[in-house]
Amino acid sequence: METAGIIAEYNPFHNGHRFLQQQAAQLASRTAAVLSGYFVQRGEPALYSPFLRAEAALKEGLDLAVSLPTAMSLAPGELFARAGVLALARLGVTRLVFGCESGDAATFHQAAQTVRAAENSPLFSRLLQQGMGYPKARSRAVGLLYGKEAEDFLSTPNNQLGVCYAAAVEEFAPQIQLCPIPRQGAGHHSFTPQGKYASATLLRETIRRGEFPDRYIPSSSQPLLRKAPLCPQDGLEQAVLYVLRTMPPEKLAAIAQVGEGLEHRILRAAKHAASLSQLLSLCACPRYTNARLRRIFYCALLGITKKEQTGRPEYLRLLGMNQKGRELLSAMPKAGIPVTASPAKFSHLIQVRRDALAADLWGLGCTPRQVAGEWWKHPLIRLN
Repeated sequence: METAGIIAEYNPFHNGHRFLQQQAAQLASRTAAVLSGYFVQRGEPALYSPFLRAEAALKEGLDLAVSLPTAMSLAPGELFARAGVLALARLGVTRLVFGCESGDAATFHQAAQTVRAAENSPLFSRLLQQGMGYPKARSRAVGLLYGKEAEDFLSTPNNQLGVCYAAAVEEFAPQIQLCPIPRQGAGHHSFTPQGKYASATLLRETIRRGEFPDRYIPSSSQPLLRKAPLCPQDGLEQAVLYVLRTMPPEKLAAIAQVGEGLEHRILRAAKHAASLSQLLSLCACPRYTNARLRRIFYCALLGITKKEQTGRPEYLRLLGMNQKGRELLSAMPKAGIPVTASPAKFSHLIQVRRDALAADLWGLGCTPRQVAGEWWKHPLIRLN
């Protein structure tokens, strides 16, 4: 029996996500999604809790949802994709469905091989030595070695992530078939809606202003989102600045994605910044993307170290499911990454404890503020 899987953030769940789930349901008899937790890959708190985002997806036909550990949600694209693919493989997924700007499965596999060859080239090393950031150096090396068309293919966020999925599937789960679906409507970071589609970036900004974008969010999840606590982008900035102003350099140096003396730049900036936007501005340089810097800030807040951010989940938190999801869960082999709705049984795992901390800190940044303990106490979402 075919199972289609999606690696997503649903931050928030919108009409474009519903379209992707509908496409996945046409490709397989069951669907599953691996979601980011309380923090997302672009390096910020999720707008809504993973439980609410999972429920919104389940109401629109998804069969089963699990959450990635926070250390993987705050990882670079390659590790985020690896963790997502390993999670889907554990769930028995046979098809990985994702949105893209262009290309078919063969194109993404070819692009993954091209990127791998470019990263192993002397040209790529030379570009890094010249101070170019990793993603830009990789893209430029691809362009110089394989032409502008290959470079342009990597210029959009969805295609970049799709190439990461292809590489992860080739290395860790060759049984999974890539199923790229052309993106509908507005571009990834566009502030201009197209028809009934708007980007998650625009929707987050709209909701944070106190407005609700009814037209672009499925009616089934609107009641959920309207009444739910949400975490603003700067909801935890005081906590982040406190941690960075008090953290010794050697401890920050061990935090995930910190390298090449970056800890000193960040610690100096933290003493002169009164907000996260100021901190980001003071730390900015061509070598490090803003997303990487933001991920570092939140990894520091949560204490996530390089050793923890491996791209390999120690467990998967089961968020919710319907009857088909229960059948999918029952069909999974007993051996493998634990999939659980009771994380307290695995409290000896560092990823479980980090996730519990992430939930508690996220709650402090919310409006209204939330009490601690949600990660341990929240019940499994069950839909008939």
